[in-house]
Amino acid sequence: AGALTVAALLAPAVTPAHAATSDTRRSPADPGAAVAAPQGQPGGSSRVGPAADGVQVGAGSYAPTPPDEITDIADVRKTLDQELYIDPSKAGEPVPTNQWWTDLLVSKYSGDMWAYPFVSSNSAAGTKLTIPTRWNSDGTAMRLEAPVTVGGTVEPSPDASDRTLADFEDGLPDGWTATGDAFTATATGTAAGQSAVSGWLGGRFLNSFSDEDGDGATGTLTSPAFTIDRSTLAFLVGGGRHPDHEAVQLLVDGDVVASSTGTDSEQLRWDSWDVSAHRGQSAQLRIVDDLRAGWAHVLVDQVLLTDAPDGLADRFATTFRAKQADALRWGDWNVSWRMPQDGPGGQYMDVTSVQGAPYEWFEFHGMTPRLTLQDGAEITDGDGEPLDLPVTTDRFEIRQDGHVFGVHAPDDTTFTRVGNTLEASSGTPYLVLSAVPEQGLSLDDLHRTAFAVPRDTTMTYAYDPAAANVRQQWSIRTDTLQGDSHDTVQGWLQHQYADATTNLRFTGATYETPRGTMRTTVGHGGWTLDYAFTGMTPIGATPEAVGDDPYSERIMREYLHDYAAKTTYGGDTYWGGKDVLQLAEYMTIARQIGATEDARTLQDTLERALTDWYTYTDGEAEHFFAMYPTWKALIGFADSYGSAQFNDNHFHYGYFALATA
Repeated sequence: AGALTVAALLAPAVTPAHAATSDTRRSPADPGAAVAAPQGQPGGSSRVGPAADGVQVGAGSYAPTPPDEITDIADVRKTLDQELYIDPSKAGEPVPTNQWWTDLLVSKYSGDMWAYPFVSSNSAAGTKLTIPTRWNSDGTAMRLEAPVTVGGTVEPSPDASDRTLADFEDGLPDGWTATGDAFTATATGTAAGQSAVSGWLGGRFLNSFSDEDGDGATGTLTSPAFTIDRSTLAFLVGGGRHPDHEAVQLLVDGDVVASSTGTDSEQLRWDSWDVSAHRGQSAQLRIVDDLRAGWAHVLVDQVLLTDAPDGLADRFATTFRAKQADALRWGDWNVSWRMPQDGPGGQYMDVTSVQGAPYEWFEFHGMTPRLTLQDGAEITDGDGEPLDLPVTTDRFEIRQDGHVFGVHAPDDTTFTRVGNTLEASSGTPYLVLSAVPEQGLSLDDLHRTAFAVPRDTTMTYAYDPAAANVRQQWSIRTDTLQGDSHDTVQGWLQHQYADATTNLRFTGATYETPRGTMRTTVGHGGWTLDYAFTGMTPIGATPEAVGDDPYSERIMREYLHDYAAKTTYGGDTYWGGKDVLQLAEYMTIARQIGATEDARTLQDTLERALTDWYTYTDGEAEHFFAMYPTWKALIGFADSYGSAQFNDNHFHYGYFALATA
């Protein structure tokens, strides 16, 4: 974006001249190396427009994409062609390259994004939130510890051909016949004395491990007859590896034609049989447990017929698994991203993070919120008193390892806890997590402004030279998840409030950050910060003797005359940028002391150099700018010191901005 400003806005102000190119690129390793004189150098100021082969902007032009002529095209293409993780709704818009959250754009999920007081990062499991409060042992960084991970539970997305024979959600299905004591009821979780069971769907499954007898229970469970009208019979199975004894069996005409068993694991896994050879025949399913030994039990769930055996695990998965994290919207200090489910269901979670806001907003679509806590985490009310779960409430605190997270939910939301997992009521559309400070803002205070989710943030400024004052106006545009208040909590760092005159009304709540103590206000706009600024001169005063320090105009004129003979300039944006800046500075000094002829010569060289830089001609390898179409950003070539990967662009192009002005 900075390069676009230089080329598109400043180029028209440059007096057009014949494009000049240098035969030899000055090496960054040897800035003093000589370069050949530019070709077609005019004797004075020319008003002939350059021949532009690129995209015309004003009197100049840029390359529509970096051409193959540049020396490091292979490295450039790594950035040029890099996959950007952006929601399709933002396609074609310029992409920020140096924001606090830019890693979100170039990583499948993201690294740590410091929003103060929260730090968030993403993974397939969801969004991990930490509240840094302590420093490491040598005081060089704040510690990211005791996170809460926000994810969800999703509904299965069956294929149109899936026909469920049994899901065990309502107990033993009608018509199924049990013998013995192994299959008297369905289970809702791990039995007493059993290792942790996982992988079943919904609320119930079949488990022949008995609370009373453990692996001692035996018996069978047989389905009523059904017609095989699909190519595949699939199911979830776990338990002991005892073929024919702890097994799921398919009976056709009373004979066992297929059988599966567990793998000595309490994790239920998908298994399936190709039953196309029996299509149209009547069959039964029999589940067998006839041993009294170690691992002598069987786990079964979700028995179905299907013509789409591939992808069963994905379409019947109930734990949210994010495919990636795509930047969804952003403003001056806010960002939102969308995390779609990795599968066919279309479920997704939108997350909003704002620098300085003690909130993180989560909006769920087609999924139920789930929070994963740390060992020993306590669930309390706003006064720190423990809550018994399940609990129906709209707010509570999570206390773990000295960190206090607030959770804010719609009215009458029920939360249940299994181990370190909290799950909200099915279909809960949003949750807001807050960082509860030690003082100044209680859980109830934070709850009052928790549901105004920022959609855009804007800081505008104006400079009044007569008053020597810069005035900043800060505002947030919010939508309300519930209620009608658009106010939220906004934090301010020390460099914002310590040296400014403001209308900020602080709450008394503070947060420690790597950039100092953050203070907080409540509102959604109208924040005004005034900074005294007397200006800075871009040039020095007319040279003169100061005290005992000598000054010789004759020697100065000699220096200027010698420099005016310089007609070359570097080919990359760092060393070439320094050259155009020096030409501008020497030109200015020559004007100050009345060295008119040298001032004109320096100006001609400068105009020629800038016109060269601000014009692209096919076949050039340096002295031009090129568009990165995906990023919607301009990069100057030749590049140096990583500038083609957006490194140091601010001061590379600062040389050009000042020289052009």
